[in-house]
Amino acid sequence: MSGWDIEIRASDICKDAIKKAKAGTYNPTEIHRGLSHELIEKYFSVNSVGDYVADPSLKRMILFFNVNLIESLHEIQTFDLILIRNVLIYCLRRRKMYCGKFVQNY
Repeated sequence: MSGWDIEIRASDICKDAIKKAKAGTYNPTEIHRGLSHELIEKYFSVNSVGDYVADPSLKRMILFFNVNLIESLHEIQTFDLILIRNVLIYCLRRRKMYCGKFVQNY
């Protein structure tokens, strides 16, 4: 994306998940679960054991953080886009409502 200043901030409460994400290596089941063939072709290569490895240009755009979003929600900065896939499934109904109100205020 020439001319764009893109920074992706990825977070998880689980340190092992952050470690895996930083490595940028995924098995075929993981990679095909959420990405189109076109994105896989563009941003990943296959290593000697058949796993998919993220392109260094993609990895350079991503900053990883170990954080508990529920405890640190008030510290979140202003962003152009926030994606919380797989976050709200762990929350009680009242926490989901709180998150919705928080996002609406921005």
